[in-house]
Amino acid sequence: MSELVNISDAADYLGVSRTTLYKYIERGLETVGEKNNQKIPRFMLEAWKNPEIAFQMQWLAQLKRTREQTVEQRLDDVNKQIAEFEKKFGGSFYFLFSNMTDQELDAHPEAVDLHDWRELEKEKQELLGKLREER
Repeated sequence: MSELVNISDAADYLGVSRTTLYKYIERGLETVGEKNNQKIPRFMLEAWKNPEIAFQMQWLAQLKRTREQTVEQRLDDVNKQIAEFEKKFGGSFYFLFSNMTDQELDAHPEAVDLHDWRELEKEKQELLGKLREER
């Protein structure tokens, strides 16, 4: 049994589509090889099955990406993520949810997304402030 798994087999192993697996890779699932010939170490797939470890891997990948970005690049990423939330929920965070308390947000079926979205909105304002200071 090989220690490196191709994309299709990795998706099957995790019980997800190839599209979802590519999202996992984008979020921090480690691969080896070139873009069109990526393989995933079997131990990484085992680790990814554990939600706690998968979260930690995603968090570390995000921190690394963020450290390497310019303010403009990070703002672009934040704006893209905000746009995805706006598309999903059909409006801006402030229009749809700004009047909700933390307890009401916590009770919402999409609470994790709403908290992430709110944090992105805060980060956007901080980044815009940094850009103004640089000019």
